[in-house]
Amino acid sequence: MKAKLNPILAAGLFLFPAQPLHASVDCMLTLTMNCYRQQRYVTTGTNISANVDTVRIDSKQLLTLLEKELSRKFPQGAQLKVATDGKVWVTDSKAVPITEVSAYLNATLDDGVRLLNGQRNLATGQENTRSYYPITLTFNFSTLQGSVKGILMENLVVGSPDRYGFHIGTEKSAGTVNGSGSYNGNPAYFDGSLKLQGKATQ
Repeated sequence: MKAKLNPILAAGLFLFPAQPLHASVDCMLTLTMNCYRQQRYVTTGTNISANVDTVRIDSKQLLTLLEKELSRKFPQGAQLKVATDGKVWVTDSKAVPITEVSAYLNATLDDGVRLLNGQRNLATGQENTRSYYPITLTFNFSTLQGSVKGILMENLVVGSPDRYGFHIGTEKSAGTVNGSGSYNGNPAYFDGSLKLQGKATQ
């Protein structure tokens, strides 16, 4: 996301030091993107003949790629979870971790600054904010390599503590991502959307 500083300040957004993906809320990952790859490029005399095809890649296909890399089968309803430190896990349908797959899929969350809008009470832990921060998702599969980057918009709500002193935090982040790499050894560009959604007791 590109924006001039003055309109941002006028809208009430301020720069704050970034925190690890807010309040230790691990999030389920949903990715949908197009992979545009150079499939053929032939030069014959003075003529060039080439074509680019489009491959659709989503979270389910990433899980299939992981099954091939690990030579194992995940249970039905398996999901991808991004932890607060950027590591990626495969979980079952109830979000219980099965195995870490950061060697093949990794998220890098911005550790510099983020744009923050809303209210955060440092004394009570309550929060209702919308923030904007960079994210990079890196692929390192045998057939798919490269990375996509973008700016995610995060909505975070942390309620008042219950009688035991626990807070419930819910987070939803979404944004567009794009990047480059290779698919089946051919140069490729990636373009799509990424979502993170999580809920945790603190």
